[in-house]
Amino acid sequence: CVGTIPILFNRRDEQAKVKAFDCYRELFETSVQQGYPPYRLPIHAMEGLFAEKSSYHDLLHSLKNLFDPND
Repeated sequence: CVGTIPILFNRRDEQAKVKAFDCYRELFETSVQQGYPPYRLPIHAMEGLFAEKSSYHDLLHSLKNLFDPND
């Protein structure tokens, strides 16, 4: 399942930027916690994907060990 949620805001309004980023962060964290990791990320969010160890992280680690056991 893939979905996109546009977050529309006035880029010239600093307060709107902060609220939009907070909204993005909440959507991101909730989606990952529910087992729906993003299929792509903006640069500012990449660090957050593996902030907490998850079953998704465990799956990726297992797949990497399966296909590249000598690394």
